[in-house]
Amino acid sequence: MNVKATLSLLLVVCCATLDAAAAEACAEYTAGRVTERTASDRQSYQEFFTADQDLLATGDFDGDGRVDKAFFTRIADGYVLVACLDDGRHAVKIQDLTSVAGLGIATAPPGVYLGACAIGYGQPCRPGRIAEVELKHQGIHFLSYEKASSLEYWKNGKFSRLHTSD
Repeated sequence: MNVKATLSLLLVVCCATLDAAAAEACAEYTAGRVTERTASDRQSYQEFFTADQDLLATGDFDGDGRVDKAFFTRIADGYVLVACLDDGRHAVKIQDLTSVAGLGIATAPPGVYLGACAIGYGQPCRPGRIAEVELKHQGIHFLSYEKASSLEYWKNGKFSRLHTSD
């Protein structure tokens, strides 16, 4: 085998190995993914839950043209809301949680979203406080039923939060 062919083969093997290792970034989170509600959560919030549809959100959250997934996952001392980006190659913890009871997520379509302060919840919008966000791609609605909601959106290489209700 000549040197050029050997280097090409080595490059293919290295790239395949890196892709396989990178795809494992979300494997630990996926293994503990919450896929259904507990009986007590269903009973307490039955008017909101017709199924477990609010435990997974999919969309292009980081604007790279690939489908991403967000979900709750069980960890040793609680739960996290995590997003798996780039076909599972990049895991981003969005929020640490003690429980998922009464919580849900949904895909937020592109568009303009007003912050809680802009629609009269809580304190008026002050200088420097974000009053609205325009999404060019999907975001994640984080729902705390009967309490509050926020929009998790990708900005400058990380997730940012806009409180949308009180």
